[in-house]
Amino acid sequence: MGDERYCRALLSYIDVLGFADLIERSRTDASGVEAIADLLSKLKARSSAWSRIHRSPQGEPENIFASFDFSDHIVRCSRIAEGAIVSDLFDSELFFLGDLQLAVAEGGALVRGSVTAGEIFFKPGSSLIFGPALVRAYELERDHAVYPRIAIDRLLIDEARMVGGNRSWEDYLLQGEDGLHFLDYLFDWSQTGFAIPGAPDPKPRIKAHRSTIIAAIDRDPRERAMRKLMWIGRYHNSTVQRVVGRFEQRFSGEDTTQYMVPDHLLTY
Repeated sequence: MGDERYCRALLSYIDVLGFADLIERSRTDASGVEAIADLLSKLKARSSAWSRIHRSPQGEPENIFASFDFSDHIVRCSRIAEGAIVSDLFDSELFFLGDLQLAVAEGGALVRGSVTAGEIFFKPGSSLIFGPALVRAYELERDHAVYPRIAIDRLLIDEARMVGGNRSWEDYLLQGEDGLHFLDYLFDWSQTGFAIPGAPDPKPRIKAHRSTIIAAIDRDPRERAMRKLMWIGRYHNSTVQRVVGRFEQRFSGEDTTQYMVPDHLLTY
């Protein structure tokens, strides 16, 4: 095959929470198959749309990005090319993933996943991908993300802080009670909407996020599912409180409970 070897890359691993349950319900719901196909089509199109081009020290452009998918699993790879700054790639990836996670939630689904960096074999335009980084990303998602959140590898955070460069990626992180850092997507996109003149009003996105959580809780009363949904409900409410606290004037005169998941849905 030629000179095939691992390269170092930033890697994101995403899947749809409760996808097996969606499949099971689609067996008796006539609209279920179409809804799943629409969800996956939009998720895959969105995840592969943001290609990256790197310029070598000699000024030559090269494609360093590829997206792979199977069923509801999405893997995004960005090769860390010569001269690339990890923190800049990291910042760009978290910005993209935050929008992706919120957009999927607005559409009625929740995702979880992980972001790491390490050795991987992949080629843009090829269906082949394997390596230690993919194993690491899968294990982070399976063992630590657990809830509808995108876990961020602690080793990647340490590296990004050490190499310098863009540090705005730190605004995208939140640390859970279990010590895990994850993507603080709802807060970041809400504050961006309020802070940047001319940006779309984030209030409809907050309400759509709330509606998805409430609908999911109403749909699935099982204890295992409820633990995950109550986690995202509490994350939603704490985020709304932080947003209202920072941009109080934008909520002047409003009953902010309209943006919150009702407390009675978040207790057993």
